[in-house]
Amino acid sequence: MSNMKKTALYIRSAVEDNDKVKLQEKILGDYSVKHGYNHIQLYVDNGASGNTLDRPALNRLNTDIEAGNIDAVIVEDVSRISRNLVQSSKWINFVQQKGISVIIVR
Repeated sequence: MSNMKKTALYIRSAVEDNDKVKLQEKILGDYSVKHGYNHIQLYVDNGASGNTLDRPALNRLNTDIEAGNIDAVIVEDVSRISRNLVQSSKWINFVQQKGISVIIVR
């Protein structure tokens, strides 16, 4: 089972807010169930600015992507990746070049 790839749910809140994190987790979890994604792994940056891509959970996700352990990444909104559209686009391109789907729920 350890070789099974995972679906990454990436969650970010700019200010530390457990309610916002839980809401995103519910939205992404519901989407995952509805669309048949499993082996879920949460990556949560709670209280992390969207102005940089250097965030602990995103860095861990990038490491897992590079290791080939992720099949899909699901995020609520493109702004959860970055507030900078160019940064978001570059990151999505990086992920897709690895053959991984990026799903933006809204």
